Amino acid sequence: MTTAHSSTTFADLTTIGVGGPIRTFLTPHTRDEVIAAVREADDAGVPLSVIGGGSNLLVSDDPFDGVVVRDARQEIRFGDVQADGTVSVSADAGCNWDDFVAVTVSHGLEGVEGLSGIPGTVGASVVQNIGAYGVEAKDIIYKVEAVEIATGKTVTFSNSDCRYAYRQSRFKTEWKGMYVVTNVTYRLSSTFTPHLDYGNIKQELERIGIINPTANELRRVI
Repeated sequence: MTTAHSSTTFADLTTIGVGGPIRTFLTPHTRDEVIAAVREADDAGVPLSVIGGGSNLLVSDDPFDGVVVRDARQEIRFGDVQADGTVSVSADAGCNWDDFVAVTVSHGLEGVEGLSGIPGTVGASVVQNIGAYGVEAKDIIYKVEAVEIATGKTVTFSNSDCRYAYRQSRFKTEWKGMYVVTNVTYRLSSTFTPHLDYGNIKQELERIGIINPTANELRRVI
């Protein structure tokens, strides 16, 4: 059931800790509730802001006379290992990003450990094309499920549809305000080949006496 929060400010929801009071703050707990929340705001013609972890937001201290939606869904689903050794992992847009990384690493999957420690959510990863240590979200994104705000229609985009570039996607440009990301499927590997040539990762591993790190050890160092 969607939770409506009273007396919430953007300062409560952003990592920088600034921002004014919000008229309506909703945390939907099902996919249908996410769709209903954004559609009702759109139909009413009130300002709508869909946020993730609040780590990329700088908001005015003025009151926001609209609806803010934060997806509360956290489910992660794992597919079977394919013949090429890849595994599809599907996650709700509301999943905390670093929690998602931790879970996939604990399952022995490779490809996302370089993005450890980045704040935000799964949904934000496909909008921003987050990256660190030589890895970007676009390298592992397989498909993106989203809802068209104006119609409530569910659409699925391939990686190439999103036209990823450095910290860019179509969700930040011509699709801005048109869609809400609801689910992301990543393609990870069941075999681990560490990438140690970026930044000071290799030096730090050597400093603590690790020559052939596991994915979990590499995540901890990052």
